Amino acid sequence: MLRSDALHAARHAAKRCGYALAVHGSQVKDFDWVAIPWTDEADGPDLLVESIARSVDALLVKEPTDKPHGRRAWSIHIAHTNGRDPWYIDLSVMPRVSE
Repeated sequence: MLRSDALHAARHAAKRCGYALAVHGSQVKDFDWVAIPWTDEADGPDLLVESIARSVDALLVKEPTDKPHGRRAWSIHIAHTNGRDPWYIDLSVMPRVSE
């Protein structure tokens, strides 16, 4: 999958799971994305991450790490099929809030 197609595919996957997907950082070495729960019915973060990884034909290579304010981060690695170096997504997911 081309880098230009990855964000489009991932945003559709996030929307289906009830999240908005935002970009931050330079996007030079990797993609830095933040997923924000957007609907009351937003799926759990594990389902969201799996859905995004599938949407970009990627492989999750490590367990999530805990970040400030309840955010969790995953590293999603993508291998190019055209011989270029692999690249990856740093995906942070904000927690769902329940009342």
